[in-house]
Amino acid sequence: MKKLLFIFVIAIFVVACKDDGSKVYFDAGIKKMYESTDSAQRIANYKNAFADFNKAIEINPNYVDAYMNRANIKNELGDYQGFLQDCKKASEIEPENTNVYIYLARIKKTRGDINGALAVLQKAISIDAKLSKAFSDRAEIKSGQKNIKMHWRTMIRPSNLLLTKNCLSICTVTGV
Repeated sequence: MKKLLFIFVIAIFVVACKDDGSKVYFDAGIKKMYESTDSAQRIANYKNAFADFNKAIEINPNYVDAYMNRANIKNELGDYQGFLQDCKKASEIEPENTNVYIYLARIKKTRGDINGALAVLQKAISIDAKLSKAFSDRAEIKSGQKNIKMHWRTMIRPSNLLLTKNCLSICTVTGV
């Protein structure tokens, strides 16, 4: 019985440690994304990295980081719908991964979708009520909406007394 248990544990360990090859493609894609600062070469690098992320996802369809980096490339190349699809897929694979929501909110904000960004940040906050990045980003967005005082009150709650650099600058601006 002990021998059978030992073999079972070793088998589980081997399966868990097995490298499916997706990381090789992922790492190659990351390297290609940041190889050049020249804009023409950067676009070519993005396309090559895109192919690497596709291969990593083909090998491992649950590779959230590959989806997120592919989403980044899609956004950079102007494919916003593709960006949204990859973010959605990443959030379906890891619904508790707040980084997906933070990134999505930041892109929505830069594209002018303020309400969409705030909704996504609220989702991140609902997952982790102590997520200072989400509160900080929300404060920045709300300060742009001239809602500083109202947001200051929502940012500092008894359950979340976090003072961030952003928060301190808001206090100074509003005189709170």
